Amino acid sequence: MYNIAVMVQNFSVEYADMIINGIYRYFADKNDCRVYFVQTSDPHSKDGTYDYQYWASIEYLKSKVIDEIIIVSNTYCLYKTKEEFKELIRPFFAKKII
Repeated sequence: MYNIAVMVQNFSVEYADMIINGIYRYFADKNDCRVYFVQTSDPHSKDGTYDYQYWASIEYLKSKVIDEIIIVSNTYCLYKTKEEFKELIRPFFAKKII
């Protein structure tokens, strides 16, 4: 079984909802892969009281369970510089990234 994670900054915006639904529809009839949708917001941020919960998502994406990661990048690039975004996804460079 092939495991794909979709990394999304925030599930609650219409744009992300459209992307998630499109990915879901594409993979709906693919029996040889599983897709995990992961809301990550700003991993390892110390701003919010409960932001530590996003850390677990990032650690899961780094695990050997996930074969490939689809990153909905423009939702991150709205709030991060190119260099900050590159640092955010650096732990995934050993995986296939879309």
